[in-house]
Amino acid sequence: MPAVAEMLKASEAAVVSRVSLRDVNRVIDEHILPEAFISLDNGRHVLAGACSLITFYFESARRLTSEERLFTIRTAEPRLARARTLPWSALLLEDWTVHHAFLTIDLMPFMRGASERLDDLAAAREVVTSSADILGGTPVIRGTRVPVHDVAASVSAGNSTERILETWPSITVGAPGDRQGVDGASPLR
Repeated sequence: MPAVAEMLKASEAAVVSRVSLRDVNRVIDEHILPEAFISLDNGRHVLAGACSLITFYFESARRLTSEERLFTIRTAEPRLARARTLPWSALLLEDWTVHHAFLTIDLMPFMRGASERLDDLAAAREVVTSSADILGGTPVIRGTRVPVHDVAASVSAGNSTERILETWPSITVGAPGDRQGVDGASPLR
């Protein structure tokens, strides 16, 4: 699992946060996330632990005002900054409740969700590889020449696992850690 303090690419942060890449760019551009949780060096990156705050910001939009959501993020900021050195397991033992006047917000469900999706990201990283020698560096399923984008597009189009496996017979559905093929946390899930 990526560490709390790992900086994720904006596209990875979008997956972990369950929002669009556009929304991740919005939280960066509009300073919704504190500057300590982003990096603009060599591309846009977001602190893995901050993905929970991105999810909170967008999922709570129907119930909370922008001011309430920003207050919650600013209140959680020092807690998350201190927790950067902790493993996710310890982070999930912390109290993530924010109190403001009559309003109490529990960020723990967002922390747990981000933790679970970071596990999925780590599993996907094990399945995907990229090398200049294979399709010019296009990310492919490890042990194959099958582009990840093509498989993801098939999944998005609603193709069944069986249909995808017929299309690319070099892909297998296997146990986690299977070096050739796609494990349970893959796009074929």
